[in-house]
Amino acid sequence: MNTKPADWRADLDASRDLNDREKQQFGFLVSWYESWRERQKLEPGRAAGVAFWKAQVEVKPRKDWQLERWAEAMRWYLRWLQCCQSEGREVRSVGERMGEAVMRAGARRGLALRTRET
Repeated sequence: MNTKPADWRADLDASRDLNDREKQQFGFLVSWYESWRERQKLEPGRAAGVAFWKAQVEVKPRKDWQLERWAEAMRWYLRWLQCCQSEGREVRSVGERMGEAVMRAGARRGLALRTRET
């Protein structure tokens, strides 16, 4: 099992099947999705992607090229996620992992949930 955390930004940058413009556009969408997902406290995956699409993308009119490119970006992300999970790599963000560690440490010390959340 590979314990090294996965970094979608580094993997996107290293991708040889995308040009620089596509990498920039994919990076925009995946970054937007990841920020939204973390605020919603959702696990990375298809269900969170569908929820993001409905809550953030479909709420206002978008140009066809945007929807097509963003759909490609989400497909890339979901394939990346699947590869990482099959390799046993950690896909949660640093903030998510740190938050979980703080919660565990506070629980060991007997701190109340509200205290740990603060």
